[in-house]
Amino acid sequence: NALTQAEDAFVANVEAQNNYTASALATSGTIEGVTASICEQYGKMSTDGYYTYTSLAQGLNDLGDKCNE
Repeated sequence: NALTQAEDAFVANVEAQNNYTASALATSGTIEGVTASICEQYGKMSTDGYYTYTSLAQGLNDLGDKCNE
């Protein structure tokens, strides 16, 4: 049913966000480290069977924020 599908999608999104946060926090904190993490994570973002451009966009936004510090 639609409610179950929505709940499953929510759980998957929370898991993806938690994985992204853990990956970002595990970097060296340098731009190079964050960039490498983004590239590695983009290649692994296939939980739903395909790469998600929104995840890459968020990673690039984080990199932009780091560059502007």
